[in-house]
Amino acid sequence: MSTEGPLAHLREHKDVIEADLALMSERLAAGARVLDVGAGRGSFVKEARRQGFAALALEMDAGAIAVWSPSCCRAGWIRAWSP
Repeated sequence: MSTEGPLAHLREHKDVIEADLALMSERLAAGARVLDVGAGRGSFVKEARRQGFAALALEMDAGAIAVWSPSCCRAGWIRAWSP
């Protein structure tokens, strides 16, 4: 079994992430807080943070956290959520 767990099949689209962040950069102040609900592998949050946004992730599938780096988890960038 893959170390990526149940999300091994998910490949996030870099072009969509870039387009979303470009729009956000035009409309939000530097350092704006952003919440990614259903963050999956976390690519959006990682890139948003790299670009200076205060981005956090919320994910229902606790297994998704397994694909995040331990440093992201320790920093509190991602939270598991259950209804």
